[in-house]
Amino acid sequence: MTLENIFPDNTVAKILDFFIDHKNYDYNKNEVARYIGLNRMTVTRNWKVLEENEFIKPVRKIANAVQYALNLDNPVVKKLLEFDWELTKYRSLKIADKELAEERLAVPRKAAEEKA
Repeated sequence: MTLENIFPDNTVAKILDFFIDHKNYDYNKNEVARYIGLNRMTVTRNWKVLEENEFIKPVRKIANAVQYALNLDNPVVKKLLEFDWELTKYRSLKIADKELAEERLAVPRKAAEEKA
């Protein structure tokens, strides 16, 4: 199975990213759709991929709404969580490096302006 099979479009990635960011909580389809800014039908159409791959699992029912959570027992989900963490660290370091470089450029200019 390839990533293209798991992530046929951006919607599946958005839903999975939402659950990764909120891994300690459960949500129903309507809540997920609202939080990620997509309509419920779009979310519902893509939900099956997440369930078939056991990335999410039903955890309880409130009234008629089934609540789902990230399946933390799934080895692929564990790797995705590791990947998400590594990506977060990588991007943070890139931002910090860029800001530090900009700061280094700004300091000599400021000192030159003060001398003039």
